[in-house]
Amino acid sequence: MYRIKRKGYFIILCILGIFLITLMAGCSSGKTSGETKTSSEAKTSSENEKKTYTVGVVLASSTNPLYVSMNKGIEDKAKELGLNLRSIVVDNDQTRQSNGIQDLITAQVDALLVSPITVEGGVPAYERAKEAGIPVISIARTLRRPDIETTFVGMDNKMDGFKTGEWLANKLNGKGKIAMLKGMAGASFTMDLEAGFKEAVSKYPDIKIVGEVNSAITKEQGLNNTENFLTANPELDAIYAANDELALGAIQAVEAAGRLDEIIITGYGGTPPGLESVKEGKITATTSLRPYGWGILGIQTVFDVLNGKTVPNPVDHKTKIVDQEILKNTNPDELK
Repeated sequence: MYRIKRKGYFIILCILGIFLITLMAGCSSGKTSGETKTSSEAKTSSENEKKTYTVGVVLASSTNPLYVSMNKGIEDKAKELGLNLRSIVVDNDQTRQSNGIQDLITAQVDALLVSPITVEGGVPAYERAKEAGIPVISIARTLRRPDIETTFVGMDNKMDGFKTGEWLANKLNGKGKIAMLKGMAGASFTMDLEAGFKEAVSKYPDIKIVGEVNSAITKEQGLNNTENFLTANPELDAIYAANDELALGAIQAVEAAGRLDEIIITGYGGTPPGLESVKEGKITATTSLRPYGWGILGIQTVFDVLNGKTVPNPVDHKTKIVDQEILKNTNPDELK
C-alpha cells in the first residue's frame, strides 16, 4: 500500500510539473508575442509620424513687392509641406537682421531661410547658426560662403545684368547716355548685376555711363536720384534700375519732366507693379524673377535639406526679360 501511495504521489507530482511547465511556456509565449506586437506597432507609428519642422524666415524687406510675393510663395508651400514658420521683419536693417537671426537660433529653429542684406554684415550671424548646427539657406542674395551657407536659391545675377546691358544696347542701337540706379551698396545681387551690365555695355564705345548711384531700393530713392540725373544730364537716353521699385520712382521723375517717350527705363524683379508698368508702356522692360515661384522653390529646398536630401549649390531659378510685346504673348501664370 505504501508503494501504491508513493506511486500515486509521483504521478500527481508529474502531472503538476507538466502543468506548470505548460503554463510557464504559455506565459512566456504570450509575453514574447505581446512584445513583438508592441515593437511592430511602435515601428509603424514611427514610420507614419512626420516630424514637424520649424523654419526661421528672414527676408530683406516686408514691403518691397518682390519680397511680398516671395513670402506668399513661401507661406503657401510651407503650409502644403507641413512646416511651421517663424518670420522676422527687418526691412533692410543689417543690425535688426543679425539680431533676428540670433533670436531664431536661440529659439532652436530647425533651419533658416535668409535673404542677407549685405555680404559682410551677414557673415557673423551665419557663423553662429553653423555653430548651433542650424542649416542656412540663402534666397535672393548670397554671401558667397559655402562654408557657412548650405546653399543659395537664386539666379546668376551677373548674367542677368549682362543680358539687360545687351538688351539696352540693342534698343539704343549701340549709342547713348545711361544713368544707373544701382540699389543697395554691399548687397551681392546689386554688385553682380552692376558687374554684368557694365561688362555688356563696355563692348559699345558709343554708349556712356554718365551717372551712377547706390541707394535703398525704394520708389522715393528712384525718384530723387533720377531727378538729379536729369538735371546733370539733360540729354540722358536711358536709365538702368536694379529693382522695379527704383524703376517706378524713375518713371515718376521722367514723367514729370515730360520725357517718358524719350528715355528707356529698365527694371528688375518682375513684380506685379513692375509688370503693370511694362504693360502700360512706362517701364520699357524688366527681368521677371517670378518671385512667388521663387519663394516656393526656396522653402522646398529647405524642406529637402531637413529631410537629408542632397541639393545643388546654387539652386537655379530661371528669369526672363519682359517688354511690352513679350508681355502680351505670355501667360501671366508663367511670370508669378
